[in-house]
Amino acid sequence: AWVRVSALLFAIKFNTLTPTIEAYTSLFSSAEGWITLSYFTGVGFLLLSTVYVISAIAIPMILDKNVDFITAMQTSYRAVTSNPGAMAIWAALIVALTAVGLATAFIGLAFIFPVLGYATWYSYRSLVR
Repeated sequence: AWVRVSALLFAIKFNTLTPTIEAYTSLFSSAEGWITLSYFTGVGFLLLSTVYVISAIAIPMILDKNVDFITAMQTSYRAVTSNPGAMAIWAALIVALTAVGLATAFIGLAFIFPVLGYATWYSYRSLVR
C-alpha cells in the first residue's frame, strides 16, 4: 500500500517521469513541498501503525498456537490497545534498533534482528496466556 501511495503522490507532485534534482530539492524549500512531505509521512505512519497493531503479537501467536490469522490479528489488536504505552515504547525501540542496523551498512541487522525476534517472543509470551 505504501508503494502504491508513494507512486500516486509522485505522479501528483511531478509531471515528468524523471524529475531533476532541483525538483526534489524544491520539496524542502517551499511550503507546498513540506505539505507533500507531511502528507507522505502521515500516510506512512498510518500504514505503519496499522501493520504494527495487527502483527505485533499475531506472528508469534501463529507460530506458537494452532490459530487462524484473524484470531491472531484480533489478539494482537487487543494486546496493543490494552498496553498502549509499553507497545509504543516497543515500536520505538524496533524503529531505533533497525535504524542503527541500517546505519551500520546492514551489518548491525545481523545482530539486532535475532535480539528483536527473541524479545518479541518473550513479549508475546507475557502478553498472551
